[in-house]
Amino acid sequence: YPLIWNLTRFHPFWALIEMTMGIVAVRNVMLDTPEDRKKEAVDPIYYFVAAYSTLLLRLTQFDFNDAMIRATLFVPLYTK
Repeated sequence: YPLIWNLTRFHPFWALIEMTMGIVAVRNVMLDTPEDRKKEAVDPIYYFVAAYSTLLLRLTQFDFNDAMIRATLFVPLYTK
């Protein structure tokens, strides 16, 4: 039902939850220990490929939408 999706997707409460999730992820990355800073960084091509592979996931039989992709792939991918 598109109407229910729009009410849920653009509701201020869920937008607040989504923003809070992003802020926590950013703070988690910013608070690295000195040992974590010495580790070699991940090649950005992996993140690029992951971002563009989500376009293919939308075309599969699973029919992932942007909220499902963000919650299941990108939040775990960009956090530790």
